[in-house]
Amino acid sequence: MGALSFFTAKKSGASTTAALAAGALGGLGTYYVATETDWGKSVISDLDKNFINLSDNVGDPVLNGDGSVVSAPEGSDIEYNPDGTIKRDTAGNVIVKVAESAGDVLESWGGAGTAAVIGATAVAANPGLLDKLLPYALILGGAILIS
Repeated sequence: MGALSFFTAKKSGASTTAALAAGALGGLGTYYVATETDWGKSVISDLDKNFINLSDNVGDPVLNGDGSVVSAPEGSDIEYNPDGTIKRDTAGNVIVKVAESAGDVLESWGGAGTAAVIGATAVAANPGLLDKLLPYALILGGAILIS
């Protein structure tokens, strides 16, 4: 959010100092909301809840090359080589097939993720919309930081 705020402000003609302030405010505001408010904590918790530890064909937990347990959104599958061994990347991490379609991805992100995609699409389709909404987002972020 910090980078998005910075580049949006800069594109709108703000000075580098004002754009840096907007970026800092956007980043800090996002961090605060995600870590210090009940709503933000619940959204992050909901995203984490959708991840499960994966197991292989015989039910044993699957481990990456560094020994960490492989976790992915519910409905994900481990990819296997033709000889039945688990596919791994060059670092030894398990390759996981996460989603079949865009609809599955949106479903795995939950309501907040889907709303963010819809909002980002609306802004991308109507560039003037961001110019109208940015001042309100900055005011809201400032109000959150002050309180």
